[in-house]
Amino acid sequence: MVNLGTVKGIPTAVVCTGPSTYTALNLRCPHAGVTVRDAGSEWLCPAHGSQFELDGAFISGPAGRALAPVRSRLRNGILTVG
Repeated sequence: MVNLGTVKGIPTAVVCTGPSTYTALNLRCPHAGVTVRDAGSEWLCPAHGSQFELDGAFISGPAGRALAPVRSRLRNGILTVG
């Protein structure tokens, strides 16, 4: 996982989801817009406790849905995000 800081004003991280497969995630919790934090094996919303898999999938909490993807493209070994 790489936390990119912000991309176009959106807190963003990139996670490897398989061989040569990456997902860029919007780190704002879909429940209240608070930036989630890296809790080791998952993302955790510090405001209301929503939990997400590292690939952004929803686990539990009031968010009720996954973290949103950020547009990205892998081409010739270069990952472009945003």
